[in-house]
Amino acid sequence: MRTAVSTQSNPDANRLQTECSRLKIFVISLDDQTERRAAVSRQFNSLGLQFEFFDAIRGSADPSACFASKSILRYRLNTRRNPLPNEIACYASHLTMWRKCAALNEPIVIMEDDFVARPAFPDAVAVAGTLIEQAGFIRFEPYEREPRLSRSRHPAYKVTERGPFELLYLADPPLCMTAYAVSPTAARALAHASATLIGPVDKFIQRTWEHRVPLYALSPATISVSEQAETSTIGKRQAKTRNPLALLARLVYKSAGQVQRARFNARQIKALGISP
Repeated sequence: MRTAVSTQSNPDANRLQTECSRLKIFVISLDDQTERRAAVSRQFNSLGLQFEFFDAIRGSADPSACFASKSILRYRLNTRRNPLPNEIACYASHLTMWRKCAALNEPIVIMEDDFVARPAFPDAVAVAGTLIEQAGFIRFEPYEREPRLSRSRHPAYKVTERGPFELLYLADPPLCMTAYAVSPTAARALAHASATLIGPVDKFIQRTWEHRVPLYALSPATISVSEQAETSTIGKRQAKTRNPLALLARLVYKSAGQVQRARFNARQIKALGISP
């Protein structure tokens, strides 16, 4: 999926307000999380934004049924452990929202309920509204990742500006799916590529060469993760395997992925006309 994002900058304030009101905002939240929901409502009320809760799918509700199949082998290669029911349910909730976006045939904002929104978030939503049809997927969280030897030296590339924000192409996307905008075209591609469950939703999103949806972010970030995220609704994850054969298989798997990521990035950077 290639995009050619316009480099026009500084749209007028009226247009931003129009785009902001046009994007529907959905917050994924378990229906019994009253404290989290109250925090979400307070923040949106103070920001003057409308939103709608989506009752998150529960791990006890057979979330695997949302997928045509699942690969435990690839799940282990991606995470070094077996999946948790609530982890699958989290992915299923995002998948359901992608299908909803496709059915609405309009771009939407999808959020999880453990966020902290900065005062400029409405402006970021408005700017995303002017870019999302071309970009497809725009992240509102920080795009930086912790330093590692395997990390890309160029994790993000500036594409264009809109007012105080820069649109960045993410060559090395981070984990976390707290807040993002998605277009119907991108949502359909993500849903189609989710036929087989291969890992948590944020691991899946990182594998851009498989779902073919380029990922972007607005900088500066206007969303961060709240302290409530420390008490995850996912549950306690299993200890990661240290089996030498499993680790070797994972190394080969990840190395192949890095090669495919580099090829995908090269094509996207060329299509965007960015100097690497």
